[in-house]
Amino acid sequence: MPLLDAKTSSKIACFGLVCAFFVVMIHVPQPVPSDPATPAWWLVRLSAGTLGRLGVPFYFVVSGFFLARHFGEPSWWRREMAKRVKSLLVPFFLWLLLWNAAEGALAALSNLRSGAAATAGFPSSAALLARLGIYPFDYPSNIPLWFVRSLFLYVAASGVLLPMLKKVGLALPAALLALSAALRLVGDDSCACRFLTRFVSVHGLFYFMAGASLSLGILRMPARNALFAFLGVAGAAGLFASQFLAARDVAWWGALHELSLPFALLAAWRAFPDVSWPRSLTSLTFPVYILHVFAIRALDIAMYGNISCPGLVFKFFAASAAALGLAAASRTVLPRFHSFAFGGR
Repeated sequence: MPLLDAKTSSKIACFGLVCAFFVVMIHVPQPVPSDPATPAWWLVRLSAGTLGRLGVPFYFVVSGFFLARHFGEPSWWRREMAKRVKSLLVPFFLWLLLWNAAEGALAALSNLRSGAAATAGFPSSAALLARLGIYPFDYPSNIPLWFVRSLFLYVAASGVLLPMLKKVGLALPAALLALSAALRLVGDDSCACRFLTRFVSVHGLFYFMAGASLSLGILRMPARNALFAFLGVAGAAGLFASQFLAARDVAWWGALHELSLPFALLAAWRAFPDVSWPRSLTSLTFPVYILHVFAIRALDIAMYGNISCPGLVFKFFAASAAALGLAAASRTVLPRFHSFAFGGR
């Protein structure tokens, strides 16, 4: 497999860092504004519901792209799996344990202040498994880590998925996209739907396979022509339109969102300039993705109930700056822990 050109490699790294802050947008609103008549609801919908949703799909595309570059090499699957144990499973369980320890300490302190037993209301053994990400019908308690869990599942299944992709071509990602949109349309809360959406994530698998398709030459990045410029604009318009439909409780807004997102992501990628930021900055992408929820949790305690537009804007910039600062500090002060905790990144 030829080396990736320096310009594309740099653009992937820089856009990946921007996507980490897109993800911050999703988790800033606590509690989530529920009234479409308020400006805060629209701010959340038109930021977290649009730009915010580009971040994780981009990571899946890049992950599938780089994994598939090794497809067919001797012992490629064993080697890639061994790497992902360090880069995915270790951070997944470590940060889940730290998150639940912090949440447990806060709950115990709250119990003691109210005169109750420190362990009052603590989860049962079964509920604890769910909080640790082992439950197959829900997200882990540290929600952003669902991406890490699903990605590891895709890598584990890549020995089957990539040969299937080579055999059937674009029909596989197309079917996954259709299924993802159908699941949003159905909105069923059955165990089967929860397994497909919250554990496996058909949504994420589509982007992972799209990235693998690019690497294997099954799908090519389209030329800058009028058709794909139109599709990019249509995707962005569909993404925003889905939020207006959500305000009116139109049932199929989620399906429109799913079908528009790939083209909106393509438009965002093309609109992003060819820049080259220092690796010391772009290498903080995964740490920012992990640490921002801790910063937001601290801000929630200080600001809970403030879901005004100025409050949300302040929280976004404060959480982004805090996550970036914590990531840089951990790398500088605790380099060995940083390398271990973030999978060697």
